[in-house]
Amino acid sequence: MPSQAQFPRGRSPLMVHGMAKLDLKGTRRSPLMFDTHMWALSGQTVDGTGSALGSCVVHLFYTSNDVLAALTTSDVSGNFTFLIGPNAGPFYCVAYLPGSPDKAGTTVNTLVPA
Repeated sequence: MPSQAQFPRGRSPLMVHGMAKLDLKGTRRSPLMFDTHMWALSGQTVDGTGSALGSCVVHLFYTSNDVLAALTTSDVSGNFTFLIGPNAGPFYCVAYLPGSPDKAGTTVNTLVPA
């Protein structure tokens, strides 16, 4: 069984103070044509000006209990995709890019497959 991270309710899974803003734009869900039992949750990591940020670590959490569901890294264009089952969710994503300054951001907590 994969390792799971549990965070207390009411606390953010990643606290970043005084850092640059990181927006996750275009997060969407779409059906995969090869398998009707799997769905893709995709998005792009961008900075506050809308420029793509590649190599961000993106965590996918279950909204109901803040348990880590999956982890991936965005590509050089900031794109990322999670493959999830049809009856899962809702979810939220947290992205982090170390650097000077570090950048971090999160999505809404209502992402669901359709």
